[in-house]
Amino acid sequence: MTPAAYFQMPRTNFPITAIYPLHEQHLFQRQQQQQQQQQQQQQQLQLQQHHLQQQQQDQDFKKRQPDAPTPRQSRGSSARNKTKRVRTIFTPEQLKRLEQEFSNQMYLVGHDRGFLASSLSLTEAQVKVWFQNRRIKFRKLNPGRAPKTESDSDGDDSAGNTGPTSIS
Repeated sequence: MTPAAYFQMPRTNFPITAIYPLHEQHLFQRQQQQQQQQQQQQQQLQLQQHHLQQQQQDQDFKKRQPDAPTPRQSRGSSARNKTKRVRTIFTPEQLKRLEQEFSNQMYLVGHDRGFLASSLSLTEAQVKVWFQNRRIKFRKLNPGRAPKTESDSDGDDSAGNTGPTSIS
């Protein structure tokens, strides 16, 4: 249609200026809808990425600890999520020396424990726990015998007489 024909069209009661704001409003609404759709798509993408990261973390965790449940599978206390302590493996020389010390003295005190630990390249805690476990083993193997304490190894009479004897 030529511009001259456009102006020769009969005029209606609806002014053309009223159509322009409606068109702008329609465009504005359309832009908002598109922005909302983009935001929804971004949120879905972020959620998918988060799920993928969680799956990757679970797989990495399973590689490190194949028999353990993943952190999200164990819903218990935080203590369950801690890694298990590695068991100390004592060398035969360390065991021989620990057994010798145990046969001399069932209870080690601070400085003796520290000296023994440093000479065996162990921590004091490892020596302490070894002695605790060895005393338990001793009690299980010898249920009637009382464990030997430090006072027993001071050279006291083996019959248990600690006081002076009287002759009548």
